[in-house]
Amino acid sequence: PQVQIGCRPMASSIAAATAMMNKAAAAVRRLVIRTAGLAEQSGLQRTAVQQRHARMLRTYGPNCEGELIDPRTERIPDDAAWIDLEEPTKEEEKLVELCIKVNVPTEEEMAEIEPSSRLYENNGALYMTVSALRGVEEHLPSTTPVGFVLAGNRLVTIRYATPKPIRTFENHARRDREIVKDGPTALVRLLDAIIDRLADEIENVSETMEGL
Repeated sequence: PQVQIGCRPMASSIAAATAMMNKAAAAVRRLVIRTAGLAEQSGLQRTAVQQRHARMLRTYGPNCEGELIDPRTERIPDDAAWIDLEEPTKEEEKLVELCIKVNVPTEEEMAEIEPSSRLYENNGALYMTVSALRGVEEHLPSTTPVGFVLAGNRLVTIRYATPKPIRTFENHARRDREIVKDGPTALVRLLDAIIDRLADEIENVSETMEGL
């Protein structure tokens, strides 16, 4: 599906940000792997990668502070601007699809999507998949797909890991609800957080390599 005229300004900016994040994540991953190899030669030890969190569905917005939503209630708060699905169950996926009227991509679908198809529009909703970096601090870098669905004034994120910038953004959203006042604002601020984190990691890894 092609992005329509009305969505092109935001879609163009998001497409550029997506391409930059994917390239940066891959570059940092290569650098960290190389640095970790050199560090091991110096006798430094790796730490275990963090375990996955429990499955959950949380909502953030003007009157939402990251509350857990029980899919059995069959309802998502009307003022929830950001709906975050972490390792969602089938019931949680169905609840979001029912209430937000969007398709929730699975982990397999996000992992298999071609780079040229990572941004598209379907039934008025904007879909995007990015490769987020994780495991850098543990010297076990990898990328994980994170799905974004912007439907009107609501943002839905789908993920199967918790990269540090997302965890940090969650904490900020609880303290400052202005950054999740609506879906577009939450999307831009969350992408900013991911990009800033990538920039920091590139700088840190480069400095480490220079010192070895």
